[in-house]
Amino acid sequence: MTRATWHLLQGEIGAAFLLNPLMTAALLGAALYVGYAAVVVIGGLPRLRWMPPSRFQSRWIRISVILLLVSNWVYMIWRGV
Repeated sequence: MTRATWHLLQGEIGAAFLLNPLMTAALLGAALYVGYAAVVVIGGLPRLRWMPPSRFQSRWIRISVILLLVSNWVYMIWRGV
């Protein structure tokens, strides 16, 4: 995770993604969110509102997160990172 973050800070998105795809996606998503939040706060714009997920959607979100974590873990073992 640290090496992926270092490559990402150096602007080497491809190298970061090869080291840890899930962490790279999470960091890029966090950077996008910070940019969005800054625009909303500085511009005084209304925030986006999300509807709470239904029980069915919540279950599939949890399953998807678990599958993402497991697949990232298997990928990192396979790559020997």
